[in-house]
Amino acid sequence: MIRPEAHQYNWKPKTRSKDDMKLVKELETIRKKLGLRKNELTRLALTSFDIESHTLKELSKSYRSMNNKLNE
Repeated sequence: MIRPEAHQYNWKPKTRSKDDMKLVKELETIRKKLGLRKNELTRLALTSFDIESHTLKELSKSYRSMNNKLNE
């Protein structure tokens, strides 16, 4: 388990650009609609990203395997 004091995710943008400020506002809106705390929303996003990237890796492997078989 990740200890919150050891790994905190900061929602403050590095710059004050319009895009960064818009993103922070959109994240706050999503957080409020879902009724989650910031850390819960961050964990949900990271978990979803991990699952999607894992799925893409598996699809890529199967595509390469199929492509190699067709080229033989």
